[in-house]
Amino acid sequence: MIRLNFFVFLLLFFSSDVISQNPTIDSLKKVADAASSDTAKVNALIELSWQLMIIGDYETSISEAQKAYQLAQHINFKMGEANAFSSMASNYLYEGNHTKALEFYFKSLKIVEQTGDEKLVAKHFGNIGNVYYSLTDYSNALIYYQKAFDIAKAQGDKDRMPAFLVNIGNVYNEQKNYDKALDFYLKSLELYEETKNEKGKAVVLGNIGKLLYLKGDNNRALDYFFKALKLREQLGDKRGVETNVGNIGGVYISLEKYKEAEDYISKAIEIASEIGDIEGVMYFNNSLSDLFARKKDWEQSLNYYKKYIVIKDSLFNETKSQQIAEMQTKFDVDKKEKELVLSKQKQQFTTYKAYFLAIILLLVSLLAVVLINRQRIKIKRQKEAHELEQQLTQNQLERNKLEKENLEANLLLNQEKLNHITDLFKEKSKLMDKMQEQLDKVRAENAEEKGVKQLLTSIEEYIDPNEYWEEFITSFNLVNKSFFDQITKKYPDLTKNELRLSALIKCNLGNKEIANILHISPDSVKKSRNRLRKKLQLEIDDSLTKYIQFLN
Repeated sequence: MIRLNFFVFLLLFFSSDVISQNPTIDSLKKVADAASSDTAKVNALIELSWQLMIIGDYETSISEAQKAYQLAQHINFKMGEANAFSSMASNYLYEGNHTKALEFYFKSLKIVEQTGDEKLVAKHFGNIGNVYYSLTDYSNALIYYQKAFDIAKAQGDKDRMPAFLVNIGNVYNEQKNYDKALDFYLKSLELYEETKNEKGKAVVLGNIGKLLYLKGDNNRALDYFFKALKLREQLGDKRGVETNVGNIGGVYISLEKYKEAEDYISKAIEIASEIGDIEGVMYFNNSLSDLFARKKDWEQSLNYYKKYIVIKDSLFNETKSQQIAEMQTKFDVDKKEKELVLSKQKQQFTTYKAYFLAIILLLVSLLAVVLINRQRIKIKRQKEAHELEQQLTQNQLERNKLEKENLEANLLLNQEKLNHITDLFKEKSKLMDKMQEQLDKVRAENAEEKGVKQLLTSIEEYIDPNEYWEEFITSFNLVNKSFFDQITKKYPDLTKNELRLSALIKCNLGNKEIANILHISPDSVKKSRNRLRKKLQLEIDDSLTKYIQFLN
């Protein structure tokens, strides 16, 4: 229910000091246009890129960073190139493109390592750790965070030390080592208060709130989230506001304060939509689905669950497509590199052959040496050809694995949807049973009253046997793809109602539940089951339910 937002530290790492703090976008554009030198213009463009990233305009931010890089490269301004790479990497990280983020962070790191500036190296280590954290590669994340902190501590850099402490705490938090995580959070909060760093304080307060929520201390968690929210609002950090507003809603759900929870989570969805945080919209729609399920409002719960599934499917397919594209690109690059190696070796072989032929004409005694060299080259080529073939096979296996994982994930999602709709059927069945008992009691006590008859008629007209049926059949077919084809092929004389009955039995629904869903009496269900048994040619001792369960 609670989200952790730690990537704010990226904004603390590479923002240039050339421009005054908290500049507006318009003023930065003017500074860039009016820069007196190319170096000043590069710095202004980089600062503009950072500020655009803060407000969530990643596309424009990357574009401004690319302009800065091109100009820096033209004037041989190495630190300008490094800072432009860092800005691009941070934008890619926020967009979820981890491969690109690592690529540009390592490009920037390569430049700053040549300068010998340990402070900049530490900043890069921290950002690379952030990417690994996002990939849930906690072991590598901890390695780079610790490297960064060790450098900052050795230099007495109190401005950056707390950021690295928080990120180390985040790793322990994810590993459920809450006591150790809290220890790092409190150390970093103390340093942020000492240096009056409001951004850092906001991050730590939010992370402590999450930790307390995970430990079940909801009231203290709520207090920390409100403190973090207040700082985020003062800083104009919309992403941070979105995260803390949503987290407050999550705590209210745990406290069963559903009205407050709905208000805060709806506000989080509104902010996420405004800044283009698609994952946030997906996450908070799922939170609302959970909220309404707790309130037994199944229709609203299903509505928000559908929204969650649509966005999740979209993001899942986009991620898988990106992974496949990256794998194909890697395969193409490897293939070209192998072809270049083979081509070079072929040229070398031709050169050596001519050389040795010339030597043979002069010195026959060197014939043995020439033959040995030729044999070595042949073995080397065969080995490399074999390695290339193995690489191609491995790439194909990895593509097949991705496709299989995609199919399995889709099947799991469809099964969840079918289970959810089946639960709705069961809830409806229980409600109808309860209503029927109450109506029977009223009918027995006062059957002649006109108002009672009208009430009975209205309820009977309201009950819709086809409610949720289309969604049920759609989900059922996705999970049990060949069920209807198999049963109709084996028993072609089954009626539409008998096929419907078979599907409900397949989902483990009892006679009373089926009767309420189909709007018929339990006795009618029994008769229908007996007719179905006969058509399926089952013996007296055969179980109809087990037969249908194992049919597919």
